[in-house]
Amino acid sequence: MNTKFATTVTKLTASVAQGPGEVQSESRQAAINFARALTMGHASTTDDIPKGFAPYLKKVALYAYKTTDRDVQNLKDRGYSEDEIFELTVSTALGASLARYEHGMNLLNGK
Repeated sequence: MNTKFATTVTKLTASVAQGPGEVQSESRQAAINFARALTMGHASTTDDIPKGFAPYLKKVALYAYKTTDRDVQNLKDRGYSEDEIFELTVSTALGASLARYEHGMNLLNGK
């Protein structure tokens, strides 16, 4: 990863995980880590992810195109706000995209 891109990714990840939000930073970082691990085919813990979010986050990480309004409504019905759902969705999408980028770069570099 070139230095400028790496710096941008680091800033983006810090902003998503540690910036102001409705969801605790630990939970947003956990969603990033959860998605990265799943995308790379590894097991991951859901300890710091809010209760009931793991199935939705797994779907976002692995099959984003299959997510529906009903998935979001199910979380709203459990009492989660749109902001909370959005923040964890973005965190998950970031984690999955970083894992895919790293995997692609490794393939290009013969690793």
